[in-house]
Amino acid sequence: MVVWGSVALAFIVALLSRKGRIGSQGLLDDERWSVYEFCVEAIRQRPLLGAGAGTFEDLFPSLRAHNFSSGGVWDYAHSTILEIAVEMGIPVAAMVVIAALASLFILARAAVRSKGRSRLSLAAITGIAVLSYLHSIIDFSLQIPGYLVLFGILLGCGLARASATPAAAGEVRSFAAA
Repeated sequence: MVVWGSVALAFIVALLSRKGRIGSQGLLDDERWSVYEFCVEAIRQRPLLGAGAGTFEDLFPSLRAHNFSSGGVWDYAHSTILEIAVEMGIPVAAMVVIAALASLFILARAAVRSKGRSRLSLAAITGIAVLSYLHSIIDFSLQIPGYLVLFGILLGCGLARASATPAAAGEVRSFAAA
């Protein structure tokens, strides 16, 4: 099962790497690395409290170097966790990372311990959560409302299923069958 999942993931990555921005500029372009460096400098300036929630777009022009040759609008840091650290400080960013890791641990543990369809659904939700968290490290996908709402619903349903006791799950099934 893991082997087929890995093969499918490799195929999808290979297919997507030939299309769009990734195909033309690569996974991590030079401008993105420059923005990450600017973010690290901003974090060094205000490590505990950050610059304030929602201030990245206003703060970025003062951080960017004069030789930064990007024609795009940089209203996001293109790394959700870096942007959180810039805006709200390292302690809040650390809490977000700990919460993400805890949710992945709970989902993975429940997927390993469960059986049948429950195992498959929890494994799928765990995989989607891992990919979403990893993608948000190099892009701002979890800051897009439509994506975040769908991700939050899926993650919430997975965590609810993972934390449900077998007796409670049986009660729900018998109630639904009645």
